[in-house]
Amino acid sequence: MRTLVLIATQYKMPGMLLKLQNLIFRFMPDSKFVESDFQKNVYIKLCGSMAKLDFSKSIRNIYCPVLVVYGEKDIANKKASVEMAKRLKRGMLKEIKGSGHEVNIDAPEALGELLDAFYKRLGSC
Repeated sequence: MRTLVLIATQYKMPGMLLKLQNLIFRFMPDSKFVESDFQKNVYIKLCGSMAKLDFSKSIRNIYCPVLVVYGEKDIANKKASVEMAKRLKRGMLKEIKGSGHEVNIDAPEALGELLDAFYKRLGSC
């Protein structure tokens, strides 16, 4: 069975926020981007390309079961995750307590348990 798991996702990118973020990135020193393994100019290009993404109309074309996950402390993506799950025909929404944006880093065990339960549930359908 085909499935989809979306973590801390937006279906319509906050364009103005990404443009502001890009502006801030331009003034930051290159050294701030070293740990991420991406160069500063790559971040700026990526944010620029993402600013116009809008999957609002495409969501209704997803028919497989979808697990939408967000971290309790992920203020930037919580609202979008809740809205996306509502728009999906077979969407299931789950919050991971105590986690921020990087659920896989903040709460890997909780995420693993959630994924295991999701796939076990589908196996019994």
